[in-house]
Amino acid sequence: PMRQAFQDNFEQVESATRFGYLTPRVFKDGAVYEQQVTFADPEFFEVFDLPLLQGDRTTALVDPRSLVLSESTARKYFGDASPLGQTLTLCCFAPGGESTDYQITGVIADTPENAHFEFSVIGLIDGNVADFYESWTSINNYTYFKLKESSSPDEISDRFPWFLDNVMPVNDQFQAKFGLNTSEFAELSLMPIKDIHLGAKFQAGDMGDIRPLGDRTLVIGFLLIAFLILGIATINFINLATARFIQRSREVSLRKVMGAGRRQITQQFLGEAVLVSLFASVLALGLVELVLPWYNELLSTNLTLKLFGSGGVLAELILMALVAGLVGGMYPALYVGKIHPAKILKANQSSETKGTSRLKSVLVVFQFAISIALITATAVIYVQTDYAKSVDLGYESDNRLVLRNLRRSGAQEMKATLEARIQQMPEVINVALSSDVPTDNNENNTFFSVVGRGQDAGSQLLNHITIDYDFLEVYGIEPLYGRTFSENFGSDSMSQPDPKTVASGAAILNVSAAKRLGFDNPEDAIGEVLATELFWDSALMEVVGVIPDISFRSAHYEDLPLVYFRFEPRFDDMTILYSSNDPGALIAEIETIWKELIPSVPFSYAILDDLISNQYLVEERQFITFSVFALLAVFISFLGLFALASFTTDRRTKEIGIRKVFGASVREIIQMLVWQFSKPVVIANLIAWPAAWYFLSGWLEGFVYRIGLSPTYFVFAGIIALAIAWATVAGHTWKVARANPIKALRDE
Repeated sequence: PMRQAFQDNFEQVESATRFGYLTPRVFKDGAVYEQQVTFADPEFFEVFDLPLLQGDRTTALVDPRSLVLSESTARKYFGDASPLGQTLTLCCFAPGGESTDYQITGVIADTPENAHFEFSVIGLIDGNVADFYESWTSINNYTYFKLKESSSPDEISDRFPWFLDNVMPVNDQFQAKFGLNTSEFAELSLMPIKDIHLGAKFQAGDMGDIRPLGDRTLVIGFLLIAFLILGIATINFINLATARFIQRSREVSLRKVMGAGRRQITQQFLGEAVLVSLFASVLALGLVELVLPWYNELLSTNLTLKLFGSGGVLAELILMALVAGLVGGMYPALYVGKIHPAKILKANQSSETKGTSRLKSVLVVFQFAISIALITATAVIYVQTDYAKSVDLGYESDNRLVLRNLRRSGAQEMKATLEARIQQMPEVINVALSSDVPTDNNENNTFFSVVGRGQDAGSQLLNHITIDYDFLEVYGIEPLYGRTFSENFGSDSMSQPDPKTVASGAAILNVSAAKRLGFDNPEDAIGEVLATELFWDSALMEVVGVIPDISFRSAHYEDLPLVYFRFEPRFDDMTILYSSNDPGALIAEIETIWKELIPSVPFSYAILDDLISNQYLVEERQFITFSVFALLAVFISFLGLFALASFTTDRRTKEIGIRKVFGASVREIIQMLVWQFSKPVVIANLIAWPAAWYFLSGWLEGFVYRIGLSPTYFVFAGIIALAIAWATVAGHTWKVARANPIKALRDE
C-alpha cells in the first residue's frame, strides 16, 4: 500500500510502481516450465524506460491478462516467430488455483547484466496476486518512485517519521503491542537506483535480493590491491632502473661531455620507461584475454574486454601505461640527469649515493609490506571460511536430500502419496516435510504472546517454521526440554474444526525464542500457551518442547528466535535422510516416482551439504582472488629482490674478495648480506601487520561466528616473506662468496 500512500502524501512523487516476483508454471506445447514472472502496476513503463522492441509501451500493461516478454524469453517459447498476440498458460498463484491464459502484448530488450533487477516476463497486478501487495509489513515486493525534476529525495526522507506514525495504519497495533510509535520500531530509507547494486547490501544484507548484490567496499578493496600490485612492479622498475643507470653513468657522462643537455638525458630515460610500460600493456591485454574465461567462471559472470566504442577501456589503459611509465622512470631519469661527468670520469667511481641506497631500501620495505599484508589476508580468509563451513550448525547435514515445490497445485494433492513411496525405498532411512529447510533464510515472522502473562509482557515478533512429526529426528536435533511432535498426541497439529472457534495446536521453541518471550530459564516455557493471529483470526499453541538454536542461516548472521509448529498446508519441502553411497542413482529413482505422480510440476531438488556450501561462495571466491593477488605480489617482489640482490652482490664482488683475503668465511659473508636484506623485510612486517589487522578485523565483523585474529597469522606471513628474502639473497651470495678472491682482485 505504500505506493498509493506516497503519491497521496508526497507531492514530490511524479509516478510510482510496485513489482514482485512469483514463479508460476508455464504450459506450452505439452511442456511445462518454471518461469519467474514480475507482476507490476500499469505505471511500470512510466518509471522504467525499458525499450520495447515490439508492442506499444502505453498499452502493453493495460489488460490484466497480458504479458510482456524479454527478447530471450520470447525466443524460448516462440522461436523466431513474433510472439505478439500469442498466448501462454500460467498456473497457479495459490495452491488449488486454476490455469489462466495470457496474451503476449510486448517484447522488451533483455535486462543488462549490470542491472540490479531482471525482467523475463512482466504481468499486471490483478486479483490473482493482489494479496501479495496489500500488507504494510510485507517485504515481498519492491516499490519504486520517480520524483519530479525539481524535487529532492531529502524532502521526502525528512518526513518519514511523520509518515510512519500518521499514515501507516499499523501504528495503533505497535502502540498496543509494544507501547511504541511505528517510527520507534520501523525505519524507511530511500536509495537512488544507481546506488543499489553496490550500496544496498550494507543496509539489507542478503535478504530479498533480486540479483546478488555487489559490495562497494570489496570492489574498492580489490581495485586498491590491483594498484598496489602495480605499485610493486613500479618499485621494481625504479630500483632496477636506478641500479642499471648507475652502470650507465659513464655513458651519460660521455653524452654530456659531447653536448647533451640535462633535459635531453631526462627525456631519453623517461621515454625508455614509458616505452617499456606501453609494451607491458600490450602483453597485459593478451594475458587478460587468456585469463578472462577462468575469471568469469570463478565469479559466475560474463565480462569481456572491450577496447573501442561505448564502454571501451583503451583510453584508460593507455593513460595508466603512461602514468606508470612516468612514475617508474621519473626518479631514475631525474637522478641520472644530475650526474656530474667530471666526477664520474676522473675518479672512476660509482654514481650511487647514500640517497639512492636509502630510497631502494624504502621501496623494498613498501614492496614487502604489501606482500605480507596480502599473505595475512589470504590466510585469515581461508581459515574463517573453513571455520564458517565447519561450525556446529546444531543439526546433521550429511546424506540429506531436499525436494522442493510441494505446495504447488498438482503436488499438494499427491504429497502424502509421494512421501509414502519414497519412504518405502530401501536406501531411504526417514522422510520429513516442512515449510523451510536450513539455508532458506526466509523472513517468516509474526507476533506471539504468552497467555496469562499480562500486558507488560507484550507481544514478540518471532520467526516461525512449520514442520512435520519427524523433522527434528531427520536432522538429528534432540530437545533440551519437553518432547518433539508426535502422532500419538492428536493435539500437536494445528487445527480449527469450526471457523468460529480458536485454532489450536502445539509449538516447539528454540532457546532464543523462549528467552525473547521472557523465560530466563527456557524450561519454564514448557506447558505455557502462546497466542497468535498467524493464518487464523486467533490461535493458541501449547509449548511442548524447547530445542537448541540451530543455524538456518550462514555464519554471517545470528540465530533467529524460532517457533516451530505443525500445519500441513504450509509444507513445501521434503527432506530425505538416505544411506546410499550413490546419491545420483537415488535422485534418478526419486525423479522417476515424481514424474509418475506429479507430471505437471517440474522436479526440483538440492543436496543439503551443497546448499550449506553455497552460502560461502562469495568468501571462497574472495579467498581465491586474494590468493592470486598475494602470489602475484610475492612473485613480483621476489623478482625485484632477486635482481636487486644480483646487482648488489655483483657490485660488491671486490669487497667480498677483500673480506675473504682477510679471513672472512663464506658463512660470515652470506650472513652479512642476508641480514642487510632482512632488515627491510623486518620493518615491512611492522608496517603490514597494523594495516592487515585493521582491514581483517572489519571484514570479520561481518560474521556472527568468527575466528579470533591470532598473532599466528601475522607471524606466519612475516616468516614466509623473510624466507623468500633469505632464499633469494643467499642464492646469489653463495655463488659470489665461494668464488676465488684472486679473480675479483687481480686487476687492482
